[in-house]
Amino acid sequence: AVVSTQSTGEPANSEQQQQLETCQRRLQERELVLKKTQKIFQTKIRELKKNVENMFGFTLTCPEEQQFSLVSVYADSPDSNLLLREVDGVFQLVETKYTQSIDMQAHLSKFSQHRSLPLFLCEITSDLFHRRTIMD
Repeated sequence: AVVSTQSTGEPANSEQQQQLETCQRRLQERELVLKKTQKIFQTKIRELKKNVENMFGFTLTCPEEQQFSLVSVYADSPDSNLLLREVDGVFQLVETKYTQSIDMQAHLSKFSQHRSLPLFLCEITSDLFHRRTIMD
């Protein structure tokens, strides 16, 4: 239906004005729900990341889509990160300065042999933990 307007651009009758106000009110309500939902998701994501760190000993960030950066809580620096790329449900280790280090070579050869990411992360955590506790 075509709405006829006056020269000011206002709807021609009060029924149309009410419909417009109703639509604007609904839009504002939906925008408020969206903002609340986004805030809840952000809070839940922060909680999840903190719990992953506390339970598994790695901070998790997503620098790019389908890419995950893991830094052990026992790492010497934030640059000691593992970068993983998910391709078709399989995680591939992306080469970084940290993975090129001599300390990582033994772990990488085991990772290549066993192809087990959980075992690989466990070995790194154990190694870093022992280094930190021996040095402290």
